Amino acid sequence: NDELFVFWCLLCLPGMLLSMLTIFATFMAPALTAPAVSLEIDRGTWDILRMTPQPTGAILLAKLLGALARLRIWLLLFLLSLFQGLLITCVSAVSGGELGLWGMALGISTIFRPWVEILFAAFLGMFVSTWVRSATLALVGTYVGILVIKFFNNSVLWLGIGSGVFGVESNSMFVSGTVGPVVVYMLLLPVLALGIVWRAEKIGVES
Repeated sequence: NDELFVFWCLLCLPGMLLSMLTIFATFMAPALTAPAVSLEIDRGTWDILRMTPQPTGAILLAKLLGALARLRIWLLLFLLSLFQGLLITCVSAVSGGELGLWGMALGISTIFRPWVEILFAAFLGMFVSTWVRSATLALVGTYVGILVIKFFNNSVLWLGIGSGVFGVESNSMFVSGTVGPVVVYMLLLPVLALGIVWRAEKIGVES
C-alpha cells in the first residue's frame, strides 16, 4: 500500500533523523564546552578575563554560546523537533478525549527534549571544566556524567515508573517516557548554571 508506506515514512524518518541529530549534538557539545574554562586556567588567562568589566556570568554565557554556535545544526534541529512535535500533537488531537490531552503533552515534550539534552551536555561540560585544568580530563569526566544521567534518566525507566503509577493500559504511561526525562533535564539545567557561575567565581577568588 503506497499510502501506508508514505505515512510511515512521514512519521518515522523525521523521528529517526531527530534522534541521530540529538545523539550527535549531545556528544559533540561537550567537546566544545568542556575545554572552555579549563584551557583558560591552564594557560593562565582566566585571571585576565576576570579583570575585564564583564561579570563572570556574561563571560561564561559568551563562551557557551560561542561554543554551541560552532555546531551549525540548530536550524535543522528546530525544523525536525517542531515537525515531529506538531505531528504527534495533531494525530493525538484528532483522537480526542484523554489521548488528545496526553498527546499534547507528548508533542510539547518531543519538541523540547532534544534541546534540553544538548544543553545539559553543554552545561555539564562547562561545569566539569571549572574543576579540572586538563581539557582531556574535563571531556572524559563530562562523557562519564552524560552516560550516568542517561542510564538513570531514560525513556525505558520512565515507562516503568509510568506503568507503576498510572497502570499498564493507561495512555499516560507512554507519555511519561518522554515527559519524565524532559522534566529532569529542565530541573538539572538551572542547577548546573548556578554551579558553573559559583565555581567560576571561586576560581577567581582562589587565584
